[in-house]
Amino acid sequence: LGDSNSLDKATGAKPILNTTQGGAKAGYGVFGSNENKFYTVTTANGSVYQFDLTSGDNPSLDFIRGATYRFDYTSFSSHPLRFSSTNPDSSTTAYTHGTNTSVSNVISITVPHNAPDTLYYYCTAHASAMNGAINVTTDETKADPYAWKCVLALPLVGIASDVCASIACTTSTKTMSNNGATASFTRSNFYDGSFDFDGGDDIRTPSSADFAYGTGDFTWEAWIYHDTSNNNQYIIDHGNNYGTILYNSSSQIAYYVDSSQNASFGSLAQDKWHHVAVSRSSGVTNGFLDGKKTLLSSNDTSNFGTAVVAVGEHGPGSYNWEGNIQDVRLYHGVGKYTEDFIPASTSPDILPDTPSGVVGDSKLTKITDGAAAFDGTGDYLRNTSLDPIGTSDYTIECFFYLDHIAGTRQYIWDGRNSSGGKGTYLIKNQANNWFWTPDNSTSNDNVLPLEAIPVNRWTHVAFVRESGTGKMYVDGILKATLTSHGGNLNSDTVTVGAAFDDTVPAKGQISNYRIIKGTALYTSNFTPPTRPLTEVTNTKLLCCQSNTQPGAAVTSPTMGGINNGTNWTHFLTTNAGDNFDASGPKYYAFDGNGSNKAYTGNNSDGTTQGVSYLQVNFPDPISGALRVKCDNGNEVINVSGQDVGIGTQSTGSDNQFVDCGTVSNLSNLRVLMGGASRPAISIVEVDGVNLVDP
Repeated sequence: LGDSNSLDKATGAKPILNTTQGGAKAGYGVFGSNENKFYTVTTANGSVYQFDLTSGDNPSLDFIRGATYRFDYTSFSSHPLRFSSTNPDSSTTAYTHGTNTSVSNVISITVPHNAPDTLYYYCTAHASAMNGAINVTTDETKADPYAWKCVLALPLVGIASDVCASIACTTSTKTMSNNGATASFTRSNFYDGSFDFDGGDDIRTPSSADFAYGTGDFTWEAWIYHDTSNNNQYIIDHGNNYGTILYNSSSQIAYYVDSSQNASFGSLAQDKWHHVAVSRSSGVTNGFLDGKKTLLSSNDTSNFGTAVVAVGEHGPGSYNWEGNIQDVRLYHGVGKYTEDFIPASTSPDILPDTPSGVVGDSKLTKITDGAAAFDGTGDYLRNTSLDPIGTSDYTIECFFYLDHIAGTRQYIWDGRNSSGGKGTYLIKNQANNWFWTPDNSTSNDNVLPLEAIPVNRWTHVAFVRESGTGKMYVDGILKATLTSHGGNLNSDTVTVGAAFDDTVPAKGQISNYRIIKGTALYTSNFTPPTRPLTEVTNTKLLCCQSNTQPGAAVTSPTMGGINNGTNWTHFLTTNAGDNFDASGPKYYAFDGNGSNKAYTGNNSDGTTQGVSYLQVNFPDPISGALRVKCDNGNEVINVSGQDVGIGTQSTGSDNQFVDCGTVSNLSNLRVLMGGASRPAISIVEVDGVNLVDP
C-alpha cells in the first residue's frame, strides 16, 4: 500500500478528467461523464412514464454512484418527476441527496456514494401509478462515488479552470484568479501537462460558502512536484492560514489550522510526483502521502467558515510553492479517504495514438467513436463543394486535441478558399494566442489567450451565428461574442487541420467536425455532447468520426449513391506502400477534378521507386460499368487478374478513359506500368459516377 499503479488498479487519486493512453493524455470530459445519461420524458399520462433512452412503460433504470442523470419533463410539466428511497405511494417523501431542480421542469441527480441499492422515480401527482425502480451500483473504474460532494476541481492542464460543476450537479463553477502560474507541457503526472509555480505565483478561488465545512467532514487533495530543496511552502490554504496543506519548515508535509492543530505526515522526495490528501470523517482527521495513512487528530473540532482558497501560496501572499501542481480537489461533507489506498499513475509503455506521415486513423474511441490524426507536417482534410453559408445563421463545431508546440501557428480549421471566398477560421498563433474570426476579416480577428481554449487535452469548440451575432463556446461555455456579424460567408471550401493554402498545419487530433447552415444550434451555455454528433436538420458536413478512415464522412455535399461517405483515397496503395509523388498525391485520384492525377515517385535518374502498379482495394465489392482515366500513357488496367485495357495518348493530349467492361463484386483494381514511366490514376468511374472522397 502507498505505491502507485496504473489507473485500472488504483484505488484512489484517479484523474479529474477522462484520459487516454493510461492517463498520459487528457480525454474529453470529466471522469464519470461517460456514464452520464440525459432522459427526456416522451409520455406521461397519469398511468405511465416513457423515456427516450428506454423502451416500455415505467421502465427499470440503472444508476452508477458518482454519475449524473438528468430528466427533462418540460413537455409534461404537470407530471413532475422526483426520486424516492422507498416504493412510491401517496405519502412518499422525496429523496433529495445529490439532486438539483434549479432548472424549470428538469431534475438532475449526481448519485451519492451512500445512496441505497434501490431508488425509485415517481410522479408527484400520480406516485402510485407512475413510478419505476432504479438499480444503484458502485463501479469506481467508471465514476467517483463521492463526486456529489466535490466543490472544487482543478485539473490544471493548459487552463486554470474549475470543472466541479461538470462533476456534480449540486455545485457551481468557481471563477479562478491566476496570479502568475503558467501552463507547463514538459512536466506532468497525468494529461501531458500541469501548472508551474515559480515561488511567486498562486491560483485563487472567490470567497465561497462551499468551503465552509464547519466541524463536518471534508477532503482536500492534490498532485504535487517539488523541484527545489527549499521548504515552508504552501500547497492549499483556506483563508489566512486556517486550513492548510503545506511543506513546512521541518521539510514535512503538514496539516495546519492553528497552533493547537498542527500535524505532519511525511517528507517529499525532490523532483518526483507525490499525491497528498487530508481527510476528516466524524472528527477523525488523517493525512495521506502517496496513499499511506497517518492519523493527524482523533478529535478535530476545527470550525471552517466561508473562505477564499489559495493554491500554491499562503493566503496573505507569501510562502509560495516552487514546482508543479495538478488535480486539486476539495470535497465538502465527506471524508473520501479513511484507509490506505493505491494512487493512480500513468503507464510508461503506452504508445502514442497519432501516426506520422499522413492524416491518420485514431484509436481514441472514447471521445466520440473516432477522430482524424494530423502529424503537423502538412496533412489536412478538405471539401471544396460546400453550399456557402452566406448570411444565414450557422453552427460550426468539433472536438480537438492540439499538441502544444510553443511558438508555432496551427489551424484547427479554415473556411476560406483560394479564390478569396470568406469563411470562419480558428488558429493558435506563434505568440501562443488564439485567433478566431467568423467573417474572414483580419480587422475582426478576435484574440483570446492560450488558456481560454485548452491544449494538450480534448476540447469542444463551437462557432454560432444567431441573428447577426457571432458567438464562440468552449466546452459549452460562452467565451467570446461578436455583436455585429452579418457578413456574407461565400466560400465553398473548408480545410480541416491546416490553412486554405495548405500551410500552417495542426498537430493533434480532430473529431466530429460539423457544419450546420441555417440553424444556431447553441444559443446559451450548454453541456457538450458525450456521444457522436448526428446529422441534424441543415447539416451540410459531418466528418472525422471514423477510427479507420480519416477522410470518411457521415454527411457531405459529394455524397450519394456509391459515394456513401467512403474515403476512397484510404484504399489506394502501391506495391511499395504509400509511395506517391509530391506533385501527384494519392487523393488526386478521387478529388473529382479529372485533370489531376495520382502517380508514384521517381528516383533522381528517372526510374520508378520500386513501384510497378497502383491498386484500389475496395472496402465493399463494387459492380457495374467500370472506366478508369489514366494520364501517363500505356497504363494497363487489370481487373480480377485480367488485363482489360491499355490507355494510350499522344504527347500533350488530354488523359483518357479506358473502358474496363461490366464488373461484378470487384474487390480490387490494379493499374500497371505498361510502357509508361510510372502508373497514374485520374478518375475511377462506376456506372457513370466518379468515385469521389467526401
